[in-house]
Amino acid sequence: MPCSAQSTDAKNAGDRESAVDLSVSDEVPDLVVVRQEISLSGQQSKWNPAPVLKRSGRIVQWDQEILVIQVDNSMDAGEPLLLRIDSRQVERIEPNWGSQQVRQVVKLFGQQKYREFIKGLRDLDLSKIPDWQQRLLLDWIVQAVTEVNGPMAAAPHFLKLSANAPDLLFANMPLCWTVQEPSPDLIRAAEGWMQSGDEVAQLLGASWLAQTAQSEQSRKVLERLQGSKRSVISQLATAQAWRQVAPADTMERLPQWLAFRDKMLLPLALGPTELMLDRLSRIGQLDLALGQAFWIAATQRDRPGRAGKALDRAVELLKGQGRKEEAQKLIQWREGQQGSDR
Repeated sequence: MPCSAQSTDAKNAGDRESAVDLSVSDEVPDLVVVRQEISLSGQQSKWNPAPVLKRSGRIVQWDQEILVIQVDNSMDAGEPLLLRIDSRQVERIEPNWGSQQVRQVVKLFGQQKYREFIKGLRDLDLSKIPDWQQRLLLDWIVQAVTEVNGPMAAAPHFLKLSANAPDLLFANMPLCWTVQEPSPDLIRAAEGWMQSGDEVAQLLGASWLAQTAQSEQSRKVLERLQGSKRSVISQLATAQAWRQVAPADTMERLPQWLAFRDKMLLPLALGPTELMLDRLSRIGQLDLALGQAFWIAATQRDRPGRAGKALDRAVELLKGQGRKEEAQKLIQWREGQQGSDR
């Protein structure tokens, strides 16, 4: 049963943009940010696609189907109040990691010290960590390995994670969202993934083969996956298919792409927005491309590596247009944000 609430005010836009505070204390409860049902009235803005609701307490379960949280102060009534939330609506989680050792390792991830994070995680006794927190740590392993060793090395970790992963964790699936030339080894791996009986592996393979000699096979797989019974697979396959749209048709399709993006769970919208940023910059629509870069910077601070790359692209575009003063201001703003996040 989905969690629901009355409409929230505009301050939730800021809630959705804030970075996760990784240095929590033992007294701080787990925090869940839940996206409300999408309105079909068209009243939500592209910068705040849907209102959100915050719930704090102790998470007791989080998997592909459901999140169960014991709500704060619910014991005042004599017995705990367990709130059940549809996992498809969970947009962000800020956990209380419980142990100081885990918090120190997690802090390394927040500082983008990915190699140290991977090494530190190996030294942890994961058997003492709740299953749902182990799942979140594995998601961060996917991100860290992607940054350090690339998508091919990260793929096995994600395929392990995906067996019971909530939709939120698909935001970091190592898909190809921009124009890239996969290595021969990655192409061979993608061929194996695409021939798998698992839809997640098929999506991964089709993504990396979409702009290779096997683009037609990739197109057919993506078309089939758009009809997947699991909505997150269907959504990502739909957005991946945009990469095979001819550049000349981009502007005609753009309103449809933006409308689709704005109905996605905010973290899942990152990849499709990276795609639009890349495509728009390549066809000379530089102001529209900058808009996508700023959207990523404003809404994806929980993913600093990818948000930083979007800002780098924005600086590059501004300098290419001779807008050096604006580029310098953006660099200074980014440095200020990095300082405030430390």
